[in-house]
Amino acid sequence: MSIGFVTPQQFYGMDTNAFAVELARVTLMIACKVAIDLCDIHDQPALPLDTLDENIFCKDALFTEWLKADAIIGNPPFLGGKHLRMNLGDGYIDRVFDRFPDVKDSVDFCAYWFRLAHDHIGKNGCAGLVGTNSISQGKSRVAALDYVVQNSGVIYDAVSTQVWS
Repeated sequence: MSIGFVTPQQFYGMDTNAFAVELARVTLMIACKVAIDLCDIHDQPALPLDTLDENIFCKDALFTEWLKADAIIGNPPFLGGKHLRMNLGDGYIDRVFDRFPDVKDSVDFCAYWFRLAHDHIGKNGCAGLVGTNSISQGKSRVAALDYVVQNSGVIYDAVSTQVWS
């Protein structure tokens, strides 16, 4: 019996925070080393650690081309629609609205990630994203959850309320 081996080079990610990017790279490499040691895998070298500079990078997810993926997980930024311009600036929000012209109103910032994740999931893929309760309400729901469903997506195992520490 043969099992497939998942490598850190199969993971991709992006963030605008350089520290978060470096932390993700290091975490994946440590996880790889731990898995090799725990599973007593002899045909995969644990060291030296590979670089993941081409996989995990510092860029804005809203304006970076995403790869098609079998799975997407994320914790997109939350910011209520009425706070977008004040916190991110007119120029940036104008770019967001140009990128997503069918989103006519200000919505919670994380709604854009739900759309992008849906658009970049492979045929049998799935996504798991964290969102605030506003993602299920009003204009944000239309822009995110309704968009997924209207474009042949299925939402399952959604948690409507989670106690947050």
